[in-house]
Amino acid sequence: MTGFSESFTFDLVDFGPIEVPKEEIGPFRENFLDDIYLRHIPDHFFKDEDLHIIDIGANVGYFSLAAFAKFPKATIYAFEPHPYCYQVLEKRTGQYSGFNWKIQNLGVGKSDGAIEIFTNTLDSFSSTSGLEEYRGGKHSFTAQITRLDTFLKKADLPSIDFLKVDCEGAEYDILYPMNKEVFKHIRTMCIETHKGKAPSHNIQDLNVYIQSQGYQTYISEDDHLYGYIWAWRD
Repeated sequence: MTGFSESFTFDLVDFGPIEVPKEEIGPFRENFLDDIYLRHIPDHFFKDEDLHIIDIGANVGYFSLAAFAKFPKATIYAFEPHPYCYQVLEKRTGQYSGFNWKIQNLGVGKSDGAIEIFTNTLDSFSSTSGLEEYRGGKHSFTAQITRLDTFLKKADLPSIDFLKVDCEGAEYDILYPMNKEVFKHIRTMCIETHKGKAPSHNIQDLNVYIQSQGYQTYISEDDHLYGYIWAWRD
């Protein structure tokens, strides 16, 4: 690792160098060092080389890059509506053009159309953008959104090997309304959960719902507000 005042460069084995601005150290660590999203998924689900992965809440691309480091022949569909983060994500696809990125300047939600998203900044890195719970944010922007089942049909994706969802409270609007048939084509998932205002917008209820779709799960709660659900089905 080399560093200077504003960023660090990590030279990763079998991957090469990656420059990480100091404000992005957190998401870099979560993905490259902690392996947070794949941590509890059984290894046998990732034996194939040509995996299809969905990254909802791609931010500036650290999960996608960490997944490519593990699975270089994967195809990753990365969704990010935040304007600045998407620009960085787009730049990264050029820097790492040997990988099969399919980036989407879209959010994912319960309907197809547009929605107002609240954030703490529009012109620099942000890891906190969301819906009602983030009305305290100083800024907002209008984002185009799609239902996940709508996108999968348009993209002609018959199956998903791994679905990662980290979208600051929108996970409930993505998963609860989704056509239940779609779950049969998603082998594994990790969802970061955020406690919402609605009665069913919590990790316990979402976990029960995911189990009802035929998944085994493992959950972890960091506190009463945040947690993770890892899910898999054979």
